[in-house]
Amino acid sequence: MTKRVRPFCGFLLAALLTAGCHPIPPGVWEIWGTDAELGAFSGTLEITQDESGRVFVTRVVGLQDVVHTDGRTVESVWTGTVTQTADAPWPAQFSLTRADFIPRVGTLERTGEDADPLEILARIFPTEEDGLVMVYTEAGASKPRIVETGVWMGPPGEDPLFRNGRVKRPAHAPPGPILKAVLFDLFKTYHDLPEVQPFVDLPAFQQAVHSQIVERTDFEYYREHPERIRVVNKVVDEISLAETEIRANAFRAGFAEKAVHYQGIMDSGLLAPHGMVLDRLPPDGREEPDGDGNLWTGVYAYTQALRYRHTGEPGALDNLRAALRGILTTLDITGDPLTFARTLRADGPPLDGRWRDGEGAFAHLDWMAGGNNDMSKGLLLGMVAGWEALPAGDPLRAEISSHALGLLDLCEFLEDRPPECGPGDSALGLPSLNPGLARLLAGVTNQDPGLVAQGLEYLRDPMFTLYAGIGGGPLYLFGISDWSGNHLTLATNTVLEWLLARTGDAELEEMWRFAAGEAWRLLRAHDHPLHAAKAAALQAFHDPAEQREAEEEAIWGLRSFPLPKHPHPVDHRIRNDFVLSPWPSLPWKLDWTTNPGRQQSLVGHGMVEDVVDSYLWNGGPLGIVSGGNGDNLMPGVDYLFLYWIARHGGLITAEE
Repeated sequence: MTKRVRPFCGFLLAALLTAGCHPIPPGVWEIWGTDAELGAFSGTLEITQDESGRVFVTRVVGLQDVVHTDGRTVESVWTGTVTQTADAPWPAQFSLTRADFIPRVGTLERTGEDADPLEILARIFPTEEDGLVMVYTEAGASKPRIVETGVWMGPPGEDPLFRNGRVKRPAHAPPGPILKAVLFDLFKTYHDLPEVQPFVDLPAFQQAVHSQIVERTDFEYYREHPERIRVVNKVVDEISLAETEIRANAFRAGFAEKAVHYQGIMDSGLLAPHGMVLDRLPPDGREEPDGDGNLWTGVYAYTQALRYRHTGEPGALDNLRAALRGILTTLDITGDPLTFARTLRADGPPLDGRWRDGEGAFAHLDWMAGGNNDMSKGLLLGMVAGWEALPAGDPLRAEISSHALGLLDLCEFLEDRPPECGPGDSALGLPSLNPGLARLLAGVTNQDPGLVAQGLEYLRDPMFTLYAGIGGGPLYLFGISDWSGNHLTLATNTVLEWLLARTGDAELEEMWRFAAGEAWRLLRAHDHPLHAAKAAALQAFHDPAEQREAEEEAIWGLRSFPLPKHPHPVDHRIRNDFVLSPWPSLPWKLDWTTNPGRQQSLVGHGMVEDVVDSYLWNGGPLGIVSGGNGDNLMPGVDYLFLYWIARHGGLITAEE
């Protein structure tokens, strides 16, 4: 753009105020000017009118004096409304969010004063040859903040200058009056909590309808312009740039690029030498074990099996072997055939809580007691992964066979638990699939048709037929769900799918294939791309429209997964429209009066508006606060799980 001489604003405005006027036409203008806070800018203004006569204005400018910390150029988008009055100037109004979801960056912090948006009032003056001058003033201010000049470029095009892709959709219908009365009575002690009381009389709280934010704004823009950041309807500062950067980074990167990044993260030490996935890797390099390490390690082993199958990369096989050895160690280290370890760590830190000393060949390790139903899925996934990918003659195949037989004696795989095993934690006291899975795995890996037959007979229980018909485990009822349990359902069904494919029982295989589709249906209102990818990969639908919807949700999950996992804290309470859910999370824990962590939001947020920490899929979308990842290196098992399920299922290609 050639440099133009800016007219003297005071003289120009005085002239405009005395000039004649004409109706403002829909159109596009090239604009330039100076913002008192952000400096010089140039860009485009678009004014449009809908069928009802409402007039809208969109302003997209590049900030010439603002550069992001990594060198990316910064743009600002404002969208507002125009009131066509009989005489000029025509008023326009813009509302800029100050407090969204990151409460602080560096020394800049959102306070209560930032909860309400910044209102910008504009006056539009027509000039000769359909030009414009716009004067912008912050609400309550006495002096203009911006004066900009516009040159007519033509009428609006077929595509708008900017399209907002952020929508808020209801996750369920309102509860009926009887059910609502029952739930409000049940959770009265929750409503009486001081933290909950300010929300109780709000209409949204009383309506009790949860919703989900789906954010897809500027996806195509960032693919075309990875060197830019575009702040939409927000004040521009370090915090809004950080919020925008999360979405920009996620959208501009390809799926394979993210897979390479997160695989590199795992290869840099997030799979510890003892074979367990860590919770995080702090800057000082010390080991931070994850109490659910057995499960995440099983998932990681499965991703490496799929990776090796599709790429043949030796590193994938090395990672699989390392993870599998860690999983088998959790079975051997306890010295008790009934139990197994939740996770491992290098010997050294003080023994507290569930930590125990390893003995003999395991003296260099500590182990965490409490291997349970949840962790059992890590055992199964790891062994299935090893049997799938390890070449014939690999010594670990024989270890899988022997340890699969050992599963038959573990508490979590017994059909009739002895008293020393305790009551177990199967959902709602329903029979567990584990005994059938263990028999199938032992039968397949030991070529024992008798064990396979026993496993199939167990799984033909009519209770499991009903169970598969409702998705095999996911729960969602008016915002109440067991989010980690939903992930366990997917892990279980992944193992079951693999095992049944090797038994020849087509009826059971098809029944559980369609269970994956039903699981996704139960959860899709809150945008769960992992379940979508699994169901779409299995083609677990009779309706082609559902297949397409699941595929699309999986693809958007890959697009939205952050790169990298950002360091910032998140607090959704800083928004002025935040409302608590009228019921606590996991209400069956019965601790909502003593555990503030049971409070949840009425609105779910996706990956680009939240913290993705050590493992995304075991959490839910209705969280409120997260301390952030800081300078820690976080594992990438969650992205790799989604990516390799999608790759293996043919939903994406290696080049995407």
